[in-house]
Formats: sequence, structure tokens, C-alpha cells
Amino acid sequence: MIGLVKTSLGYFLARVPYLNEILSHFCTCHHRFLVTILFGIALMLLMDVLKTLHKANNNILGQISNQLPEGNPPPKQDGISHNILAEQTKDQEVPFFQPSCTTIVKPDQPFPLHKSFWHTILENGIEMYMYSAIYDDRKAGGDAPYVRILAISSEVKDMHCHLWYPGITHPLTVKAKIDKNGRGHVVENRFLGQYFFSCLLPTGSDVIPNHVTISSNPCGEATNMIPITNPKHASDSIDFGICVPISFWHVDPYRIVEWVEMNKLFGVEEINVYPCNMSASSMKILEYFQSQGILKIFPMPPPRAGHTRDGVKVGSPASINDCLWRNMYRYKYAVIIDFDEIIVPKVADTYNEVLDYFDVKHRLQGRQKYYTFRNTYFWVGCPEDSGILSDNKTYMFRYTASEKPSRFAHSAKSFLSPLTCLSAFNHWCLVDFEGRSSK
Repeated sequence: MIGLVKTSLGYFLARVPYLNEILSHFCTCHHRFLVTILFGIALMLLMDVLKTLHKANNNILGQISNQLPEGNPPPKQDGISHNILAEQTKDQEVPFFQPSCTTIVKPDQPFPLHKSFWHTILENGIEMYMYSAIYDDRKAGGDAPYVRILAISSEVKDMHCHLWYPGITHPLTVKAKIDKNGRGHVVENRFLGQYFFSCLLPTGSDVIPNHVTISSNPCGEATNMIPITNPKHASDSIDFGICVPISFWHVDPYRIVEWVEMNKLFGVEEINVYPCNMSASSMKILEYFQSQGILKIFPMPPPRAGHTRDGVKVGSPASINDCLWRNMYRYKYAVIIDFDEIIVPKVADTYNEVLDYFDVKHRLQGRQKYYTFRNTYFWVGCPEDSGILSDNKTYMFRYTASEKPSRFAHSAKSFLSPLTCLSAFNHWCLVDFEGRSSK
């Protein structure tokens, strides 16, 4: 605006190069009719300046409106077209969009959670459970940021995102993009699919919504309010972090200790566990490692009442991708493995040394997005190898009988970059931002 004022002032002076002469003549001759002439000229020029400012202001608004993401025209309600304009001040939150549904008001209180952790939709025959919502501004996904929601549902129709911003009463409403991230499971005679929803946000503003509501009705009353986690660009970058898919029932505490300490030796700096109905002894050792700072616990109870294997594992994609997205800026590589799996270096002592070896051997230019490893099964049903280590408090060293490496891509394990993987499945990247898999 300062540059615009300067331009207008120059335009004003350029239009009246004889202004000083008129003023000088007025001061010396005191002709009263010159007052009328002078004010008439000033009024005409002021009108020209205002027209110039109005035209420039319209151009600026047009440029801002053109920054809206393609494929998402401004929503219409009651015949009114609403343009999303990005405006914000440091002192207060200013609405930078015109809400398309002014009948929806932000609830004063949060909604009760199903089993303390699941946000729910029970409407129009839909049974849906949502675990978390993550703000995603990874550059590999394009210029526009998204809010992504991890969900389990009996079915999905057209779903809508109501995005709630700080200090703003009405939400920004956009249609959700729906993707599958699993095959689904039948739980208590009802099929539950595994999905994630993507809500496209407008560009041109640094304001981030703090809650999102998912609804099948574009202007329906809110029945859920999911807090949005913003995985900020972290300064404490970690080379290797483990995401354990949902863990359930009993895992031998001695095996957990051995597994954690082995991974630490290989270079793992953080482990994320999503327990579901785990035994008291298993939880006790997990809580110990949590107190040591190496492990984080994110409870994930089964969404439905059934505690069967399928009833638990239906949450597996949600646990993997919640871990991946929360740490998109912290982990250089995510390692997705269970408590009975471990990636053992054969040509070096640590994971970083293994990657250095691969990069040099295959003449790779810097670190790659993914590194995938073939799988080998070691059978615990075979006799123990007491010649290596007879202490019954260890596990891995007692069972050394194994199969040959599995065929290519069968039960493969991966190091994957969270910055480039859109959605992960069990042990590998299901799809990256270019539509490819790491398997």
C-alpha cells in the first residue's frame, strides 16, 4: 500500500505542473475567483486518485483469490459465492474466509470419546471411528497443505470436513478426499474398512485450524471435534525411529527388553507403541522404557466391543500412519516392525553404516527415499541352540534355525522417509506422493 500511495502522489503532481504558479498568483493578486478554480482542480484530481486506488485494490483482491487451490472452487450457499481471502493480524485472529454454512457453530465443549480415544460418527447408517487428525504441509504433496484424518468405517459416502480456526465461530467446509489404507476386517459380523481422509486447505495464509469435524452432511451439526496435531519442523532430528503396528495381548517382557536394547545398538533413537489390551506385565516394561525416554505409548483400544484378533488389527493402519505423520519432520527414516521382527545389519554394525555401504556399492547420489530388505524366518519350534547363549532370559540367540530368505517383496521390511511416503502399510510404504509403493 505504501508503494501505491507513492505512485498516486506522483500521478497527482504530474497532472498539475502549474500548481505552484497558481498558488503564487493567488497569493500576490488575491483574486477570489481563483479560489474556486483551485478547489475545482483539487476536487477533480482527488476523484482521479480515488479511482486509481479503487482499481489497484480490485487487482490485489483478484490476485489473492487466484491463489486458491485448483479443483476446489469457492463454495456456494444460498446463491452467494464465497471467496477465501487470507488475512491475519498478529494481535487477533481475523476470519480469512467466508463460511459457506453459517448455521454451524463451534461447540463450546468437546464431545465424549468412544473408549477414551475414538471420535465417532453414527449417522445415516454409517458407523465410523476416527483416531487422529494431522496437519500435513510436506512439500512432496504440493503447495497446498492438508489435514489428514485416520478412520475406520462401515462405509464411506461423500464426507465433508468442517475446519475450525482459532477465534472463528463458523467453519471452513471442504469436501474430503477419501483413500483406503488397508483391506479391512469383519468385526462382529460387520465389515469395517480402513481409510484416511484428506481435507485441502487454502493457500496464502499461515493460519492453521485447530480442530476438524467430519460429517456426511456439508452443513450438518457437528457430532465430533478432532484436535489437529501440527508436527512442526523439528530441530531434534532422529535418524531412525520405530513405528510398532498395534500391539495386543501378552508379549514376554524379557523379549521386549532384548528387542529394545538390540534396536538401540543398531542406531534406533525412539520407539512408538500402540498397545491394545496388553497384559499388565507387558505394559509395565513398556512404561519403564517410556520413563527412560526411548519409547512413547499411544493407547489404541479396539473400536468395537469384540476383542478378537480382527477386532484389534483393524486399527493397524491407523497406528502406523499416526506414527509416520506425527514424526514426518523428526525421523529421517521410519522403521515399521513388530516385537518379533528386527532388521539385523550383516555388513556393518549400525543402520547408518549399512546405508553408507549400500550408497557406495550401488553408486547412489545421497540417501534414497526407501531401503527394502528381504525377510528370513527363524523357527522357535526347532531345538534351542544352547551352544551360543544358554541364558533363558534371552530369546533371539537361542533360536538360530532358519529358512532361506523369502521371495522378493514377501514380508519385506523397510526404512522409509516420512517426507515422501503419503501412506504406509505393514512394514512398507503403501503409496508415496508419486503414486508408487516401496514394496
